[in-house]
Amino acid sequence: MDVRLCDLLCCDFFSASRVLAGEKGLSNMVTSVTVLDSPDAPKYMKGGELVITTAYSLLNDPEAQQKVVENLAKCGAAGLGIKLRFFNQQLPRVMKETADQYNFPIINITDDYAYADIYEFVNSNLISRVTKEVKRADEVIKDITESISKNGLQGLVKSLYTWTGLGVLVLCGGRQYAYPAEAKNGYNYRDTAKIMYLHPNTVRYRIANIEKLCRVNLKYADDRLNMEIALKILPLINIEAYADPQNTPD
Repeated sequence: MDVRLCDLLCCDFFSASRVLAGEKGLSNMVTSVTVLDSPDAPKYMKGGELVITTAYSLLNDPEAQQKVVENLAKCGAAGLGIKLRFFNQQLPRVMKETADQYNFPIINITDDYAYADIYEFVNSNLISRVTKEVKRADEVIKDITESISKNGLQGLVKSLYTWTGLGVLVLCGGRQYAYPAEAKNGYNYRDTAKIMYLHPNTVRYRIANIEKLCRVNLKYADDRLNMEIALKILPLINIEAYADPQNTPD
């Protein structure tokens, strides 16, 4: 799943965990889970990882502790989950100070968690951006398929909104299918800037770069739809199953 760390920590699965440092970075996106088994592990990371460790290799080495946290933050890792049994259940001061400096979240992971369980939970489940419900990816696909079967394209856009948190607009046969209703009006720079706490010109600049790189024009609803579908739906469904026109909803 691609999910904010703060949303992940709200799940019952992580109810025993608590934030130890770097609270300002809890909006970081988690895209995968990996294990820190040596101090040089950060140089092999791509970004977005929730890094799990006992930090045994860092024991009694404040310089290495500081460097690992700094390198994890710089490589774009989402956060560090640490089992503290080798540190008398206390996060080393240098790790906390460095994490706070870089707004890099560190959370405690109790010994009840197995690495495999954490990996399975993050990689096999999705969290609704609207209801915060947690479901396995295959169950979400089933729900979306059932919504299409019962309510056609209107069921599709509502289901997509529920799981992505994005306003969805589908144009088909001269008709509009939108959820929520304001998606029909399109999203302008000023409203987007307010939501993101940015200046409107910053939004314009970022959108211009996206359009250039992706060769799209986001003024057009079809291009916006293509971008949203490509980013949020393609990883979740078997595209070949929908290649046959007979499987396309009326």
